[in-house]
Formats: sequence, C-alpha cells, structure tokens
Amino acid sequence: MSINLCRVCLATGATLPIFDKEESVLNIQANLAICLKEKVEDRDGYPRFICVVCNQILYEFCKFINKYRETCKLLEKGLDIVKEENKDDFICNEATNEEVAICSVKKDKEQNNVFETKKQQEPLKKILYVKLERLELPTKNKPSVRRCLEVSNKIASSILEGEFSWNGTEWCVSSDSIKNKVVKPKQSRNNKRKELKIPIVNIRKPKPPKLCDLCGEVFKSHERLTVHKKRAHNCERSQCKYCSKMFNASYDLKRHILRRHETKKNFVCAICGRGFAFNGELTTHHKNVHEKHLKLKKNFKCKFCSKTYKCYKSVVIHERSAHTGYRPAVCTVCDSRFFHEEYLKEHMRLHTGETPFKCPICKRGYAQRGNMKSHMKTHKKSELDEDTLRKLRPNYLKLLKT
Repeated sequence: MSINLCRVCLATGATLPIFDKEESVLNIQANLAICLKEKVEDRDGYPRFICVVCNQILYEFCKFINKYRETCKLLEKGLDIVKEENKDDFICNEATNEEVAICSVKKDKEQNNVFETKKQQEPLKKILYVKLERLELPTKNKPSVRRCLEVSNKIASSILEGEFSWNGTEWCVSSDSIKNKVVKPKQSRNNKRKELKIPIVNIRKPKPPKLCDLCGEVFKSHERLTVHKKRAHNCERSQCKYCSKMFNASYDLKRHILRRHETKKNFVCAICGRGFAFNGELTTHHKNVHEKHLKLKKNFKCKFCSKTYKCYKSVVIHERSAHTGYRPAVCTVCDSRFFHEEYLKEHMRLHTGETPFKCPICKRGYAQRGNMKSHMKTHKKSELDEDTLRKLRPNYLKLLKT
C-alpha cells in the first residue's frame, strides 16, 4: 500500500495532485508559484501530492495576494486621474480672453451661492465662536492638529450634552445649560508643577578590615592597626631575665614573669588547689575544667548541607570552600584571595618573612604551626636531655619519635 506524503508538511494521506496534466479547477502548481515566486518542479523521490489543510492555507494566501494587486491597480488609476485634472487646469490657464470671462462668470455665480449658504449658517457659527473664545486658544502660533481635534470634540460633546437646542431653524443655547453652568477660575500658565524631592538615605558600607603589612595580623579599624604597629613593631624589644623570651612591651613582660617565674600565686582554685597569677585565669580555669559539663555543646550547621561543626569559623570556611566559592580576604601584595582572614594572615608571612612558630628543641622558625609540628616529628626522645623534655608541652611530646 503506497503512502502519499504532503509536499509541504510531509503528512500522510495527501490526495490532491500538484502536477496534474489535465486542467483542474484547483491549479495548485500555479498557486505555489505565486506564493513562493519560483516554479515547483516534479523531481524523482519528492512527494507529488498536497494535503487538504495546506491547500486551504495556500488558497487563502493566493487570495490575499490577488486582492492586494487589485487595490494597487485601483490606486494607480486614481493617481492617473489626478494628474489628468492638473493638466486640464494648466490648459485652462492658457485659454483665450473669452474663455476667461466665461470662467469668471461661473465663479461669481458659485461665490454668490456660497455667500447665501454662509448666511444660513451664521447663527450656528456665532454660537460656535462663543464656545471657541471660552476655550482661549492661542492666536500667535498655529494650533496643532491634536488641539483642533480636541476643540471639535468639545463642541460636539456640548451639543450632545444638551447645551444647544434646535428651535426648528437654528441652534440656540439652552436655558438649562446657562443655569447649571459654573464659572471655573482660570489657571495661570506660569504656575509650574511642584517637584517632590524624596530624601535619599545614605547607607554606610562597612569598612574593609585593615591588615598589618609587617606581621599579617588583621584589625577592624585603622586606629587599632596604628596602636598595634606602635606596640609591636616601633618599640625596643625587652628580654626576660629568667628565660630567653623577648617582648615588645613592658606590660607583657611583667605578666609573663608573674605567670611563669613567680612561685607565689595569689589566686588558688578551691577544688583542685591550682594557683594562678590573675583572677581572669582562675575564672577561665573553672569554666573550662570544672564547669565543662554544664556548658551546652554548640553545633554550627551548614546552610547548604547537613554537616555540623563545633566552631563557627569552620562552618564559614566550609560554606565558602564547598558551596559558594566566596573569597573575601585579598592579599595587598600579590592579589591572592582566600576563604578566611586567618588564611590571609598565614599567607602574609611569606611576604614579610616572619616565622612566629619556633621549634622548642632546635629553635628553627616556621610561618605556620602545622609545618612546625611536622618538623618536630624528626626529633627523637632518646637524643634529648631531661631539662628539655620537662619544658616541652604534652602535645609536643606526642609528636617526638621514641
């Protein structure tokens, strides 16, 4: 069974032949040539039929094109008639004196007829002129087309609204419209519209954090940064008389001596008997050691996933590194970006050359604490003295080799 496809939409069931040798009423091939402006050829393998829907659309489109062509011909004929009339006027100008006299007589008769018709329309025109005077149209400049339309519309609307009445011979102003009419005060054209000024609220943006270019420490304001530079970098360093530790300020040196080298402790814990040099250290000892079980464990949850962290800083770093990719901390030297200010502080030490983390055994300095801990794994406990082992922290002792 052969399937007839449509030449236009390739739908099955096409029954109308395009290339019909006999003269048919539809004449589909000619209609396609009119619409497409090219001859549709009968090729091997191409469909030779068209469906009913496509034929109907083709017929409507050809009908539209033929209608447009007819209107174009009518318009061209009208223009030819106007041109012929202009030629006749030109010929009339070249006429003889007798013809000019005849034309003048005809014109006089026409003017008399126009004058008589004007007399009949005078009462209505007076009323209309009164209406126009009230509108106060400017006489200096020519009124625009839009304003003329508005005037004519107002006059027509006044007739419809009953301001004028027909007495059988002419239009007159009705008595009801005069009684109900209220004179409105004229508005001066010089009065300008009042401009409303909306107050704009100035929203202050938070200032970016200030970074010390010497040690990489971050501060919230410029004032704190200047105080830090005076205390840390622009003063003479003083050494402890009991150990080799150096301090930038005498205040820090006094606190160090009281905390580490003085045997007498004024603040003693009532539970475990441990002594402290300052009251603040005793309170922190109570909270972190004896009252640790009373604290509620804070779990900071990620906004994007179900992960939880004990520290808020860890949550912030996780959200920026895993989800948002936001890097707010920018290096002022090499324009490198980091997820947190702590990473920037560690990075700045590469530019400044500062090594705050010293190995307690060989005094070798490192910019990061993790590098220093990995270095301590190279030392062995058997190679160290008892005095050096006592000075080491318990977490450092775990890193040493046996």
